Amino acid sequence: MGRHDEGARVRVVRVETVAKCRLLQSAMKGKKRKGADEPRQPKPKVATPSKASCPGQGVPSIGL
Repeated sequence: MGRHDEGARVRVVRVETVAKCRLLQSAMKGKKRKGADEPRQPKPKVATPSKASCPGQGVPSIGL
């Protein structure tokens, strides 16, 4: 029972991280379209590592 519950939790976490990644990507696209935030390039650079870490976090959890 315990192991099964842990697997369900991992799936929920993965879904949440994927949703966050998609929200970040859509937000970045919206900012790029506006063009008003072009001078603020450091912010997108800061967001890219968090986006890259989203899929990375799901891979090890699947292996376990």
